[in-house]
Amino acid sequence: MDWIELWIETDHQAVEMISEYLWLLGSTGVSIKDKSDFTQLPDDGYGTIIGDLPEDDYADHPLVLGYFAEDAAMDGIIAELQDYITTYNQSLTDDPITVYTMRYEKIQSDEWENKWKDYYHPIQISRYLSIVPVWEDYLPNIDLETCIYLDPGMAFGTGSHPTTALILLLMEASIRQGMKVIDVGTGSGILAIAAKKLGAESVDAYEYDESVITTAKANIQLNTDMDQVNVAYNDKLTGITKQVDLITANILADILLPLIPQAYANLKAQGILLLSGIYYDQLDTIKVALNDQNFQVDLLIQKGDWYAIKAIKGA
Repeated sequence: MDWIELWIETDHQAVEMISEYLWLLGSTGVSIKDKSDFTQLPDDGYGTIIGDLPEDDYADHPLVLGYFAEDAAMDGIIAELQDYITTYNQSLTDDPITVYTMRYEKIQSDEWENKWKDYYHPIQISRYLSIVPVWEDYLPNIDLETCIYLDPGMAFGTGSHPTTALILLLMEASIRQGMKVIDVGTGSGILAIAAKKLGAESVDAYEYDESVITTAKANIQLNTDMDQVNVAYNDKLTGITKQVDLITANILADILLPLIPQAYANLKAQGILLLSGIYYDQLDTIKVALNDQNFQVDLLIQKGDWYAIKAIKGA
């Protein structure tokens, strides 16, 4: 099967928004090519310089690359994306985003399936937690650093998207030794692996997309001490009766809403629910749903237009 690669050259502030909208439009993968990744040091002091790539390979502005099936209706997809950007700009009071170029071309299957690896490098989530592609040589910066090894393939969950980074930070702050955890919509398995490495006794990971379950299981095998991490097909928490200490879900808000009452039933008293994938215009809806189900919002964190929530089950 061949693929269609959509190129969007845009502003830095638009990269995350356009990347997420490409997923909603049906993209099977998204990558970002930004010269500043190799010419600017991060401000927090914990970033890693990946290497010296020829700057001639990079456009003057960031490129967002989306990948679609060869039979995708690209003219309609582009029109919908342009309408979305126009509507977004109309909601702003200043500094509208700019799209400098937008084009697409057909590429060979094997070219796409490996090309994205050129742009996927170790990602430091916090001082003590990093996501490492299995093909990269990486030395932890400190002895206590936890590394999650991945080969995500076509599954969502590389650690590069703000929603994944946000929920990993909440997990790092919330998981304690011996906890029993459920991960809903595990994708690449990244959160299930993180939960076990952060101290969980056992993790049950559920996924509705059967095509990525094999990827999740393979990623679990890339990491040590994963004997109590199980992956299974399931639609959210339907039919699951066990009670656990903590539930994670990094999925779209439309799926989070029906998950909230299910999670209440599957959490022990004072159990923790961690939710991510919440866009700014959906935040109030999620908070109301949590309150209606007797959850107390304990912590709210933000990155750009994205939010993640830590909620505690009430009595």
